[in-house]
Amino acid sequence: MPISDRGAFRMRQQASEALLIHVGSRLRARRSLLNISIDELARSVGRSVVQLESFENGTNRINPMALYELAQQLNVTISYFYQSDVDAAPNQARNLVTNVATLRAPSQFARRS
Repeated sequence: MPISDRGAFRMRQQASEALLIHVGSRLRARRSLLNISIDELARSVGRSVVQLESFENGTNRINPMALYELAQQLNVTISYFYQSDVDAAPNQARNLVTNVATLRAPSQFARRS
């Protein structure tokens, strides 16, 4: 893999990890705001407490169906999890989402003209 591709890969990986942490922190914040225990939320969406903890810590990816179910139980839209916190560095979170959304595929997957 050429050096430029390694750098792009590393950048995508870091952005992906940061996004997982951001989504997890939004999940935890909403659950706490509604005063719902992690046990209650886990039961209501048919997931284990360990799995929800890993979502909240950003150590596991949340699949789209699980994110939808969590949004339904917490009375928010899916986009809520990607929004920035008003009180905590809104520009940083907005830039993170923008960076993840605009990352390009590595050159080996790019279309050749």
